[in-house]
Amino acid sequence: LTHTGESTLLDFNRAGTPLMEIVSDPDMSSPEEAVAYAELVQKILRATGSSDCDMEKGMMRFDASVSLRPIGETKLYPRAEIKNLNSFRSLLAAIEYEVRRQKKMWEAGEHLQREQTVGWDDERGKQFPLQRIGHAAHAGQGHAGMAHQHILDLGGGDVDTALLDHLGGARNIQQREDGGYLPDVAAAG
Repeated sequence: LTHTGESTLLDFNRAGTPLMEIVSDPDMSSPEEAVAYAELVQKILRATGSSDCDMEKGMMRFDASVSLRPIGETKLYPRAEIKNLNSFRSLLAAIEYEVRRQKKMWEAGEHLQREQTVGWDDERGKQFPLQRIGHAAHAGQGHAGMAHQHILDLGGGDVDTALLDHLGGARNIQQREDGGYLPDVAAAG
């Protein structure tokens, strides 16, 4: 709902369509690993009947956060979040672009000073700046949106190893040292 003067505007975009958001820890170290993770998530959602994940119909999108840091450091620096990527190819290209951009900054003795939100233009192979709805509302520049939404956090969960075994046909799934599971990026090629 957006209240403007004496009227109220309703946004029925995706009305009646539930949104499932899956957020990972910031522990991926390459664009290829991020794509392999996204492919695995798609496979799990399809196998469990949670979603058809038809990207051409907008049923699955990705946001990718990229933050580089010097080797050996554990501190997380400000990130660039690339919003609404609609294919694995776009996910890979957008992350590779952002890694190159941040690497050039580090080589020049700089790094991101604040978080950035950007979109991706597939045709041009470039990103473009976005302003988040919530930030615009706080700055008095837009309607109330994300700043006032309450999002249910169901917390983390573990995937049953039998399910992972069942899904492992097209891709090897390996257990990490910390007990989590990750697709074998080398097998993805």
